[in-house]
Amino acid sequence: MLASIEKRIHHLTTMLDDQAVVVLPGASHIYRNMDVDFPFRQFSDFAYLTEWHYPDAWWILRKKGDQAEAVLCCQDADPVTERWEGRRLTPEAIVDLGHAETVIYQSELINTLSQWLQDTNTLYYPFERQVTIDVLLKSVLDHSKRRPSKPHIYKDLSQILGRMRLIKSDEEIALMQHACQISSQAHVALMAQTASKDYEYQLSSIFRDTCYQLGAEHLAYESIVASGENASILHYRTCRDPIDTKGLILVDAGCEWQGYASDITRTFPASGKFSPQQRDIYTVVLNTQQAIIDAIKPGLAFNELHQIAIKAMSDGVSDLGLLSSTPYGLNDLFFHGVSHWLGRDVHDPCPYVNDEKVSMILKPGMVLTVEPGLYLSNELKALDPLYHSISVRIEDDVVVTDAGCDVLSQDCPKTIDAIEDIMSI
Repeated sequence: MLASIEKRIHHLTTMLDDQAVVVLPGASHIYRNMDVDFPFRQFSDFAYLTEWHYPDAWWILRKKGDQAEAVLCCQDADPVTERWEGRRLTPEAIVDLGHAETVIYQSELINTLSQWLQDTNTLYYPFERQVTIDVLLKSVLDHSKRRPSKPHIYKDLSQILGRMRLIKSDEEIALMQHACQISSQAHVALMAQTASKDYEYQLSSIFRDTCYQLGAEHLAYESIVASGENASILHYRTCRDPIDTKGLILVDAGCEWQGYASDITRTFPASGKFSPQQRDIYTVVLNTQQAIIDAIKPGLAFNELHQIAIKAMSDGVSDLGLLSSTPYGLNDLFFHGVSHWLGRDVHDPCPYVNDEKVSMILKPGMVLTVEPGLYLSNELKALDPLYHSISVRIEDDVVVTDAGCDVLSQDCPKTIDAIEDIMSI
């Protein structure tokens, strides 16, 4: 079995009750329409414990005392389907590849679980998959010769795995850095070709195509390419409008590499040159981001990142006199969190507070984003009109180290001079 999987399973086992069973379903193909599927992507928790990226699989584990037995259940052989969709690996071949020590066909799952549940006290499963698990357990009860008793305790597996996924291994960090390198090249390609494009979707396609050309199988999320006033909409996804040739373009986009996400945002002028007002706002956001990155180190509370952002942003906005003689406060310009966890998911489901509801403390191996932003919508009528429709977000991915942090997305240019140089090529 792959060493990374073996280590994760051992770690998980130490966190389980005795006499426990874990049931984790994998992802299935989702139909888009008729016989057309959406692109398949394995559920992140399932991939974390198996590195198995094929549909309709299950993973189960039984703990008794200090012993644990984990089983991966794969699709049954089906010559007719395989003629259309490709050959399915046998359980023996999957074991040889290191995805699990024991692999069985899915048709054997119900019988195996029926035996395991005879003396189980606690059942762990992802609560968000409640319906899927209920169907499986009903099948187990209906088909069992000796009707197993239901477990007395049910616990959410996702919460346990979320905590496990918070600290990344060196191998995971290397994969995320490669995802950042691909995304950085795509951001640069997009900037360099902006002058020849007329619509937001054309820039979005440049990013996507560059990532795929460089080997990425998936984007980490649907890209945001927002021109002018659209950039003041945090999750703008339409990407169909003409490019505002005098405005800024905000691009929030990242790819996945071998199941790990990147998340990078850059903002740049469609004209290739920042106006004085655009420079003002961009500089405040860039300085704020750098202040946060400089502060990141082990021992810092996660919620302190936002306080650093508020202080730096307030100072910058005050120096510009931007809100003087207006009824607005900073929260009218900056209204989202400044960071989130990053990993197999672009918003990794790791906890932000501990069991006592106190903010998590940064430790080496944690990967997070740093993404301050200012959004000066033209809806803020009392602002100086010269600053209307100037919205800036700058986002990078960082890993906490023993001494501070490393910026995984450092290859993506973000200084004013660097951006203008790229766009002048």
